[in-house]
Amino acid sequence: MRRRTVAIALALAVGGSGVFVAPAVPALAEDTTTSSSSTSSLQSQLDAANEKLDELSTQVASAGESLNDTKYQLQQTEQQIEDTKTQIQENKQKLSEARETLSKRVSADYKAGKTSFLSIILNASNWDDFLSRVYYADKVSESDAAAIKEVNDLQSSLEEKKASLEKDQQEQEQLQSQQEQQVSDLKAKQSEQQDYVNSLSSELQAAIKKQQEEEIAKQKAEAAAQQAAAKAQAEAAAKATSNSSSSSSKSSSGSSSKSSSSSKSSSGSNSSSNSGSNSGSNTNVSGGGGLTASQRSTIISAAYSQLGVPYVWAGSTPGVGLDCSGLTQYAYACAGISIPHSAAGQYSMSSHKSKSEWLPGDLVFWIGGVASGSGNHVAIYLGNNKIIHANGTLVTVSTLSSSYTTGGTPNA
Repeated sequence: MRRRTVAIALALAVGGSGVFVAPAVPALAEDTTTSSSSTSSLQSQLDAANEKLDELSTQVASAGESLNDTKYQLQQTEQQIEDTKTQIQENKQKLSEARETLSKRVSADYKAGKTSFLSIILNASNWDDFLSRVYYADKVSESDAAAIKEVNDLQSSLEEKKASLEKDQQEQEQLQSQQEQQVSDLKAKQSEQQDYVNSLSSELQAAIKKQQEEEIAKQKAEAAAQQAAAKAQAEAAAKATSNSSSSSSKSSSGSSSKSSSSSKSSSGSNSSSNSGSNSGSNTNVSGGGGLTASQRSTIISAAYSQLGVPYVWAGSTPGVGLDCSGLTQYAYACAGISIPHSAAGQYSMSSHKSKSEWLPGDLVFWIGGVASGSGNHVAIYLGNNKIIHANGTLVTVSTLSSSYTTGGTPNA
């Protein structure tokens, strides 16, 4: 009966006005609640997914950089091996020449009757014993002693080089084995990262992609604004310097109004020259730590230009793919500074300083402190507790974490 009464009332409402809106109110409230709940759920999933992806990205970046470091060490070791082999050949040649010289001396002494060459040969048990007997013979001349010492020194040096070569070759084998394992680890981490992304719903994947694109667009806009502000500040400083020089020149010209027109011309010339000189020197003022302000600005601008570029292990191609040390190598190369494609290599060639002394453009390092195990990571310090780096997913700006324990400037 109640249902019928409600139905009649609704019918009357429609008949009386021609418009029916009452039933839509509770339905709209229900839709709004459902939509809000869905949005909240998606955001929660998005936050959880981003947290997991950040962790996986860190592990990928760490594994990749550990492999980079091993490659760098292997290259260094292989170069040492080649250098040692060259030194061994040189020592062998010198040793052969020194032995020949010594043999001629001993033979000459024997012919002159100074010593019994035959007894020296027959009684010596080996080459070292032979040298010892010759050295301690009563009639050995000072020049003979010098020749014997040269042979002994070369022999010792040769043995040391051979031992060094064996050590380097063993290290080479270990590094090659380590490299193979690290390649496997990196592939596993990358596979885990991709599997996780694939396991997410298409809606969540789209939300993550959109969020990344919006964040990178925001970072690019902020970078452009900061660079424009820095440029304007530099131009204002140059203009102030120029005006100051011009004002000083006019004051000097006014106080010597009795000077000839040629003197005035000279004054104007000096004003222009001074203005240009001061303006140029402002650009090249040292930014500290061995880098000029211009170099630091170039490094940061180059890094900013790669925002959003995908992370690629061993990547060194701007605009296509970079890893963490590939990004820093590129940015520093733009400033005319050559550094290796390895966080460990960059670390070893840098002058380190405390966090309070870090300047924009410095390299900052995360050494052996990631969840996946021992590994290295390098970023460029931007100031205001911010860094730019290739984080295992893409090149992005991040807040400096406590894991970055040291920083400095490469001694290029």
